Amino acid sequence: MKYAKIISFLIFIFIFQFSKAQENLDTLQHQLYEILEKEQYDTSTVEFVEYVFYENIDINNTRASEAAAIGLQIANNIGDSVLISRMQNLRGISILKQKTYFMATQIFFENYAVFRKYNSKKQMANTLLLIAQSYLEQGISDIAGDKVFDALDLYSKIDDSIGIAKSYLIFGTSYMLENENIAIDYFLQAKAIFARFANELYLAKTYSLLAKAYLELDRSDLSIEYLFDALSIFNSLQKQFYVAETYETIGDVYYYNEMLKQAQNNYHNAKQIFIKFEVLRKITEIDIKLARVLFASENYFLAATFADSARFNAELFNDYELLFKSYKILADAYVQINDMSKAEKYRSLYAEALINYYDDKSS
Repeated sequence: MKYAKIISFLIFIFIFQFSKAQENLDTLQHQLYEILEKEQYDTSTVEFVEYVFYENIDINNTRASEAAAIGLQIANNIGDSVLISRMQNLRGISILKQKTYFMATQIFFENYAVFRKYNSKKQMANTLLLIAQSYLEQGISDIAGDKVFDALDLYSKIDDSIGIAKSYLIFGTSYMLENENIAIDYFLQAKAIFARFANELYLAKTYSLLAKAYLELDRSDLSIEYLFDALSIFNSLQKQFYVAETYETIGDVYYYNEMLKQAQNNYHNAKQIFIKFEVLRKITEIDIKLARVLFASENYFLAATFADSARFNAELFNDYELLFKSYKILADAYVQINDMSKAEKYRSLYAEALINYYDDKSS
């Protein structure tokens, strides 16, 4: 009952804040083009470009990529090699978001060489974390760990506590599949640093990671507690994309505990935000999760409807992971509906997409 009241209050805040947050993003992008037209080429404008990039990267990669291109043009006009490589790193992050790992990693290594040449330790460390993130997403955790150790050494030398805390987050993430307790230790160390420096955004991100780790340990009580703490901070910061992601994770916790109605409500809250931001992949992921909830609720027709919506979107951008997940639910749902022709069709498509997914992942 306590959490239901909290959710109602947070939804009210979201409705009030969302249009303002979207308007702010549009204004930031417009200001970037004004800077370019007026040829305002200096270090402060490059820093503004970075701010606009990070405001957009999780929401709209196309806009983030535009910001990176503008930043690169400004840095080239200034003629500063370190600034140019900083902007190239933004381009690499945008490419990394598209899961084009080889190209992104190559960009990061090239920029690291520039930062090393000019002895820019902070940028060297930041780039090592990007390289580590790329390897981690590819499942190469040993190399990722080595890069984080190198970054941690550099952050320690320049007494960069926030950089150290961010390193702990990647360390923790790398241990999530092996040892959740070690992951939690790293997350708690990061949490203490972010709290000490009042870095609320990363504090909330750390809460979200702690929630996922505790869920793996079957501690849903602590998971939910951390998620509502994160939700409160993200709302106060007007970070609506992260609000949506947190609703999604709350839905995951409720689904794990077979609290299907609560899971459905939170997935719905997340989807409404993702729709307004037009984040198609996230919308598709939520439709798959809603289909699973509805299937578990024995509402097979509606489960098939959401799974088919996910299938349609996944086929648009040819995402094998989302395809095999949607095909699997469709096959299972049509078995329950007793439409064996469609069940066999989607079972065959599921097997094909699954093979393509693992072939693509290993290439």
